[in-house]
Amino acid sequence: MSETITMAELARQVDRLTIADLEGVLEALVLPLRPDKVTSEYLLYGLSTEVLRFFFGDKWTNENVFSVHQEASKRNERGRSFLRTDSPDRNHQFRHMQKVANLAETTFNLQGVEGLRERIALMENHDLSCLSGKNGIIHPGEATLSYLDLTIL
Repeated sequence: MSETITMAELARQVDRLTIADLEGVLEALVLPLRPDKVTSEYLLYGLSTEVLRFFFGDKWTNENVFSVHQEASKRNERGRSFLRTDSPDRNHQFRHMQKVANLAETTFNLQGVEGLRERIALMENHDLSCLSGKNGIIHPGEATLSYLDLTIL
C-alpha cells in the first residue's frame, strides 16, 4: 500500500490481501509512534484488526472487536462474547487478543478457499458463530467451507 487508504477502500479495489498490503499496514502503525512505544503486541493486534477490516468491514470489526463500541448491534453480541471483547479480566483480554489474531490469520490464509466469502457474508449478517459448523467445528460434508476442516479457538 504505497498510499494511505483504508482497508475498506482497499477491499473494494482488490480481491486478495497481499504481504505487501500487510507491510504497508505495519508501516502505518509504526510511523506515528516513538520506537520505544512500538511493541510486538501492539503490532500484532493492530495488524489483525486491519486484516479483519479488509474482510469483514469497519462496522463488523468495530462492533465485534473493540470494547469502546458499546452500541453493537444485537446480532454481534455473541461475537463479542466469543471474542471476550468486553471482559475486564486480564486473562480474558489476552485471550481476546489471541482470538482476534487467530481469526485474522486464518481468514488471511484461507482467502483463496472457495466458499470463504460466502461464510464471511453470513457472519456479517448474522453472528460470529456462522463461521463454524456443529459444536464450533466444520466437519467434512457440511455445507460450509467445502472440504475444509476448521476450528478457531
